[in-house]
Amino acid sequence: MYPYPDEHTWWPVFDEELAMIYAEAGETYPNSPAAYRWGNRTAYDIAAGLSPDASKAKHFAEARAALGLSQPAPGPGGPILPLRVDGQFFVTDAGPTFISAISDFLLFEKFCLGQDITSLIVDRAGFDEHRVLLTYRGGLGDFDGRQYRHVLRDFCTLLAAHGRRVELTCWADTLRIEPDSAKQLDWVHDVYDLVGDLPNVSIEGVNEDGVHDNAAPGLRVPAPIPGHCSHGSAREAGNETPDYNWGTAQPVWAVACSHPPRDSEWCRKVGHNTSEVAAKYGVPARANEIARPDQYGFAVSEAFDAGAGAKLFICSATFHGADCRDSKLMNPQEKACADAWRAGVEAVPIQFRTGEYANAPSSRAPIEHRDEWSIATHSKIIGDTAVSIVSKRNAKWKPVSKGNWKVVNIVESVVFSER
Repeated sequence: MYPYPDEHTWWPVFDEELAMIYAEAGETYPNSPAAYRWGNRTAYDIAAGLSPDASKAKHFAEARAALGLSQPAPGPGGPILPLRVDGQFFVTDAGPTFISAISDFLLFEKFCLGQDITSLIVDRAGFDEHRVLLTYRGGLGDFDGRQYRHVLRDFCTLLAAHGRRVELTCWADTLRIEPDSAKQLDWVHDVYDLVGDLPNVSIEGVNEDGVHDNAAPGLRVPAPIPGHCSHGSAREAGNETPDYNWGTAQPVWAVACSHPPRDSEWCRKVGHNTSEVAAKYGVPARANEIARPDQYGFAVSEAFDAGAGAKLFICSATFHGADCRDSKLMNPQEKACADAWRAGVEAVPIQFRTGEYANAPSSRAPIEHRDEWSIATHSKIIGDTAVSIVSKRNAKWKPVSKGNWKVVNIVESVVFSER
């Protein structure tokens, strides 16, 4: 059962949103005592066990129908299509796709506690997916999502109604919550049985297996569930041990995972180094936890470079910040980096991810690279067109074409060339 929504916060927002529906129909809310039935019915369903947000969505849909209004499309892009693995990338029935995600670790807990998460969903506008933890016990708080399995489907469905995907990470702080290996694996099976059929759901087994108390030995088996599932991450790439290679937990399932290094070259490593994980294992690789803006001085140019590089090289990457991680509204500096990340993603045409790779020193590279200009220049070539990303360029950088290539457009660090 859910706590009754707060009278001073949740219900005033409910009334404001309902008034907007009435205004859309050219009416004023309340236009008669009968209009209050939407609130009464919502409260009744909450008391009966439906989550506040799911109940509100249900009765707002009924209100729209009663007022002769069409139902809004589920998200800005229409229905969410199921993901499929295609080599080292994701595709849907509509074609190739890249998943631009954002950390939202505590979002399910907030939902379970009856908090209105709409403002957080809106705050993440422009992102495709929320990465959500289902368990944790430590710095993030104390939450065992197994106790709320009965509302997990409501949660995922609510996100789908907003056009969002969700990556559900089954375990974090594993050994503090469940030391029994069999029960660790049982929870992964349970999550799949509960929501694995939903087109907006991806499942990750464990966050940073082997780091601190995150170890989940029960999951160190071949993929136990079908579809585009990920065993999860292990140590940061660059800090491997024999058991934890390339930042992805072993054995690798259908999708690999990487938490790239958070060093001075982090923004190029999000895409480039994670693509090496994909190449090593022959599966898509997600970079689903990266450097936070406070770790790179809130440099929006670096956030742009990271988003662009991810789109050029891999299937999915997750923007990570202190506020979004904790499922709070992002502060202005973090928000600016999130916006820059999304702009970087949008700047790169998706078809170039399968192009011929040309590192800057190569004679095939379309533009010149100098170490005193930037830390790296990575290019992908399709026929007579190319896209290059100049990571962490400085004021000395200038576009210098090589051979018969000619620069035709520049969007921040993304350089388009033709020959």
